[in-house]
Formats: sequence, structure tokens, C-alpha cells
Amino acid sequence: MPSRNTADTYNRLFLDLVQRNLVKMRYYCIRCTMGCHEQVPDIMQDILVCLWEERDTLPYDGDAEKQDAWLFSIVRKRVTRHRRKRRFLFLPLLPEEPMPVSEDESDNEARLQEWIAELTPYERNIIDWELEGYTKKEIAERLGLKPATLRKQHERIIKKLKDNTR
Repeated sequence: MPSRNTADTYNRLFLDLVQRNLVKMRYYCIRCTMGCHEQVPDIMQDILVCLWEERDTLPYDGDAEKQDAWLFSIVRKRVTRHRRKRRFLFLPLLPEEPMPVSEDESDNEARLQEWIAELTPYERNIIDWELEGYTKKEIAERLGLKPATLRKQHERIIKKLKDNTR
């Protein structure tokens, strides 16, 4: 168990990190909920609560980039959760300015983008709609397919992506 002084130091570092990035977090929420600004305070509150609950996982090694990456990975997850819940499907998921990511995340993201690029436009549309929060039933209706047919196509897409990872 960390001493009282250590815990106070960690809490101060955490609060400094959040305060330093508060404007960026709010900007990200506003961009992702364009036209629904009344949702931003609720999303920000959810983000701040989640950050506080996850503060023990914050890398306290003094590397500001790692700390920013940690913070914005949580911010992205919470905003994505609200987007799906509220169906903000018409908006871009990522902001114009790239958020900080750790080296491992950027490598994984680059590889994922390469694998997705190998999919056909039809397959990419299916994956994009899923990432935007559409259910398989909704996607099947958009494509004029039976849900079972879409499930089979989805299984093939996932298998294709898994085969590319080997």
C-alpha cells in the first residue's frame, strides 16, 4: 500500500494530467456529438468518473506521452460507448487532430489498417457499419439481405482478417 504522501502525489499527478487535457477532451466530445451539444456534459462527467476509477492504471513513470495515450484511450472508449448508445452514427469517430497513442497502439493500428485495406469495399462497408454501432439486423436490412446471410458474410470477413494476422 503506498504511503499517504505517495498517494497524494499520484492524485496530484492524475489531476494535473486531466486538467492539462480537459480542453482537448471537451473538444473531442463536441466534435463527436456535433448537433447534440446537450450530451457533452453527460459524456464529460462519464469520462471523468471512468478516469478516476481507472487512475490506478495510469503510468506514473513521468512519460507524458504514455500518460496522454492512457487518458485518450479511455476518452475514446467512453465517447464511442455514448455514440453507440445515442446512435450518433452520422458523425466521424475520430477528430481531425490525431490524439496521442503509444508506439504499440500505433503499430497495431497501422497493421489493422493494412488488413482492412485488403478487404473489398463491400466488406469494408459491413465492418464500418458495425464499428459505427449498427446491429447485424440493421446492416442486413440496409443491404437487402437476410440476417443469416449477413452473419455468414461477417464470419468470412473475420476469418479473412484472422488469416492475415498469421
